[in-house]
Amino acid sequence: MNLFFLKKSRGMTLIEVTTASTILIFISGVAVIALLRTFSINKSTVERGLNNSTLQISISNFTKNIREARQSDAGGYLIFSGNDFDLRFFSDIDNDLVTEKIHYFLEDGYFKLGVSNPTSFPVQYPTEDEIVRIIGGNIVNENDQPIFYYYDGENLSDLVNNPLSTPIIPDEVSLIKLHLITNVNPDQNPTNMELETLVRPRNVEY
Repeated sequence: MNLFFLKKSRGMTLIEVTTASTILIFISGVAVIALLRTFSINKSTVERGLNNSTLQISISNFTKNIREARQSDAGGYLIFSGNDFDLRFFSDIDNDLVTEKIHYFLEDGYFKLGVSNPTSFPVQYPTEDEIVRIIGGNIVNENDQPIFYYYDGENLSDLVNNPLSTPIIPDEVSLIKLHLITNVNPDQNPTNMELETLVRPRNVEY
């Protein structure tokens, strides 16, 4: 007769349980960290994409509006004033046959648009903007990094070294550059993105 000896299975020791638990916790921790980092990266990528998409639309609208700049309904030059972070000009941005005073400016990291409508005869424009709205955020231009650059009709082959000094003399301007530096989270994403456009108003005399 063959005898079969069954060996009773031995359970895990406390050391083995502790070791297995430690390994499982470590693996879970690594997985959670990886997931959180992936989520953070994806969230940042989406935020940057949405922010830059909004700014691209704003830049496109700025390009259209300044290209169509014209004399105000009160007469005078099509550009009202211009500084490093502030530009005012006249244009019919809503196609209602009335020329509005348009104000683009940077304030507290936001790219903003102000609009003022003329009064009735005699035509005048309010000193302050009537309507102001944010058209882009997360702008990180420093004080020595203007958002507006102005050029006359000369030396256009070297725009880097030939911007006009500000505040501008409006009737000297024939070309305007908008230059925005953006970053949705400078602490986590130290690489800035730069967006710009160069526009010549159609109604300038030179």
